[in-house]
Amino acid sequence: MTPTSDRLFCVTLDGLAFLPTEKVKEGMIYLCSVMPPDAAPVVNYFDSTYVTSVVSTALSGSIRRQPPKFRPAMWNVCAATSVTS
Repeated sequence: MTPTSDRLFCVTLDGLAFLPTEKVKEGMIYLCSVMPPDAAPVVNYFDSTYVTSVVSTALSGSIRRQPPKFRPAMWNVCAATSVTS
């Protein structure tokens, strides 16, 4: 990736904030399908921190799902930017 394409792709991540909250996961799935391979670390971090749950394995071998640190309802601005008449 070039610095310009890096910036353009990061803008698409920011765009998730303007989707309706119930569409954020769908938007993240789409971005994962079109992301450049070099963007995977940033996208994975963003996804686990802001969008989907984090999966971890306990010492016992059981799998735990934890919600993202910052759920979409905390940072999503779709409703705040919608124009109503």
